[in-house]
Amino acid sequence: MDLTSYVNQLKDQISIVEVIGKVISLKKAGRNFVGLCPFHGEKTPSFTVNDDKGIFFCFGCKAGGDVIHFYMKYHQVSFKEAVEALSSIAGLPEYSWSTDESSDSKDQYTLIMEEAKRFFIENLQETTDGMKYLHQREISEEIIHQYQLGFAPADSRSLLSLFNSKKLDKEKGCYLGLLHADSQGQHYAYYRDRVIFPIMNTSGKTIGFGGRSIHADQQPKYVNSPDQILFHKGQQLYGLFQAKTAIQQEGKVLIAEGYMDVLTLVQYHFPYAVATLGTALTKDHTKLLSRLHAEIYVCFDHDEAGEKATEKAIQVLLSQGLHAKVIVLGEGYKDPDEVLKKGGETIFREYLDKAEPMLDYYWNRINREKSANSEELKDRTNRMFEMLAYSSEAILHDQVIKKMAYDLHILPNILWDQFRYKHQLEKTGYLKRPSVKQARDFEGYIPSLEGERVLLKALLDEETDWGKAIYSYIQEEDFSSLFHRRLFHTLKELYPEHPCSKINELCPVEIEQDIMSGIMELSILDSSFINRISIEQVLRKTSENKKRKVSRHILQKIKEAEANGDDESCRRLREELKKIV
Repeated sequence: MDLTSYVNQLKDQISIVEVIGKVISLKKAGRNFVGLCPFHGEKTPSFTVNDDKGIFFCFGCKAGGDVIHFYMKYHQVSFKEAVEALSSIAGLPEYSWSTDESSDSKDQYTLIMEEAKRFFIENLQETTDGMKYLHQREISEEIIHQYQLGFAPADSRSLLSLFNSKKLDKEKGCYLGLLHADSQGQHYAYYRDRVIFPIMNTSGKTIGFGGRSIHADQQPKYVNSPDQILFHKGQQLYGLFQAKTAIQQEGKVLIAEGYMDVLTLVQYHFPYAVATLGTALTKDHTKLLSRLHAEIYVCFDHDEAGEKATEKAIQVLLSQGLHAKVIVLGEGYKDPDEVLKKGGETIFREYLDKAEPMLDYYWNRINREKSANSEELKDRTNRMFEMLAYSSEAILHDQVIKKMAYDLHILPNILWDQFRYKHQLEKTGYLKRPSVKQARDFEGYIPSLEGERVLLKALLDEETDWGKAIYSYIQEEDFSSLFHRRLFHTLKELYPEHPCSKINELCPVEIEQDIMSGIMELSILDSSFINRISIEQVLRKTSENKKRKVSRHILQKIKEAEANGDDESCRRLREELKKIV
């Protein structure tokens, strides 16, 4: 059986209401079920599920899709992982995925990492040094268990016993960074005399390790797994697997610098904490963050290196269209771990509540001295403009420039001109003043945006059969909304006849998320406004609009022909006009 057939069979045999009902409370509302959206905070239910069609849509955050979409989004797993989990729930036999060499190798590497994790966990329980260090750092038994902490013995050959007893490939162990080989080919353990922090992907599989020294003279303090087939440090956030449920429930994600920060934050009731893995925040990290649909907080170390890391994070977030707040720690505290252990949960929560929008934070930091010296003033504004240029949001530019003008007692127009001159002329030639984006992107022929929705809804409605008629009368250029054009193009390309009966067969990996959400929204909407009269009215008005435009064009041609004394062209054009009228 091919994958498409298998997925369709899976969706036929599993109830989307039962799957979603296990994680949120759903109540019957007519033909649908409604509840509080698990992807954004809300007090009034806007999350709707239709069991007949096997789809969901949130009218608040616009999340939508089928049962696989929901499982992927809620549990932060891949398409393959979602299919495997749901097929187990449905009682279907496992799908036979591709068994190429790379897939086999990946499974073997995963097995080795899981065996190594068990080895480290057992050693933590059997030795005193690792547990003594964690108790000194005030890490509870509950957190040790939740994050599956372990310990690597000081004996450089201890891990070899695991590889020998389990008949694991030592070369693969070297590739994964668990073993090293000396010049004679003798293997020894890479992690020695260190507390071990397993790094897991969003489905809970071990993909890497971090090791922390427990002695002051042991350097380096931290060592991490190298980049390999399972693990790329610039793509992972430590603790995301454990935090994802809390992130969805709280609507927040807090990004710290280190493993210990995360463990302490969680222990002190901030369960939505994660950390970068010894690297700056990257674009790959923002892809993870954007899928969480949560308010982002950044809390790096309160030192020069931490400020630079925060500045870099702001640049990356701005460039990817994301916004965050920065938690500013008080004097005397280096990091969240120190705040919580010295000041307690209440103090840190005060810092969290006072977190500054990231551009406000950056401007307040560089404008700290408030000097009126012209050179320093120029330097501060230029630095702020350089940061602001990472964003393409004109409204954000306007807000920040107004704040700068107020703080510096300068007219906003002066700063606008300086910003354009410094950062936009060489890139785009000119930066227009911000304006509210109009929903109508083009001059289309369909009479209104609501009329466009009528036609799109008719294509998706199971009670009507207007597919062929609409496709015959309507083209993409008839829509004035770019989004509606893309939606119409997708439907016509996938289902040139009539798509309504196949909505639940749309594959999560085939369609862009915003288009999928648009399809789900229209599919789940009440169909009472879709009828023969409304559809015919929109089609008639569209036809009339087209005729008027063509008529105006022909009349202009007739006028030009008359001016040139071209009687033959005038005659031909009048015949064309007569046919149209």
